[in-house]
Amino acid sequence: LIVSLIFTAFFLTIITVAVGGLIGGIKKIEAGGDNDAIIGIKIGLRNFWKVLPILLVQKIVIGAAFLISMANLLVLLRSGDLVSAMMYGIGFVILTVLAVCAALISIYAIVSVVANQVSLKDAIRHGWDILLAHWLINIEMGFALLGGTIVITGLAILAILILSVPLIF
Repeated sequence: LIVSLIFTAFFLTIITVAVGGLIGGIKKIEAGGDNDAIIGIKIGLRNFWKVLPILLVQKIVIGAAFLISMANLLVLLRSGDLVSAMMYGIGFVILTVLAVCAALISIYAIVSVVANQVSLKDAIRHGWDILLAHWLINIEMGFALLGGTIVITGLAILAILILSVPLIF
C-alpha cells in the first residue's frame, strides 16, 4: 500500500509539472522566447500548486462518473430487465458527457492558471465559460479525438495480429 502511494505521488508530481511546463513553454514560445526542457520543468514547478488541485478535481469527477456507471452496469447485470438497461444507457451517456466536460474544463482552467496567472476559482469559471461559448468546437474536437483513438487502436490491433501470425504457425 505504501509503495503504491509513493508511485501515485511520484507520477502525479511528474504529470502536474509536465502539464504546467508544457503550457508555460507554449506561452513563452508565443511571446518570442526560447524554450527547452529545463525551462519547462522550472515553469511546471513554479505552477505546481496551482495546477494540482485542478487535476485532482478532474480525476475525482471522472472517477466518480466511472464508478457510478459501473454500479449501474452491475444493477443491469443482476436484474437483466429493460428498465435497468434503459437506465444504464441514459446514465452512461450523461456520465460520459460529464466526464468529457470535466476534462475540457480542467484543460482550459489549467491554461488560464498557468498562462494568465488567474486564481483557481476564476480559472474554473473561465474554463466553464469557454466550454459554453465554444460548445460546437468542443464536440467536434471530442469526435475527432474519438475517431483518431479508434483508428489508432484498430491499426495497433491489426499490426499485432499480423505480427503474431508467424508465432502461431
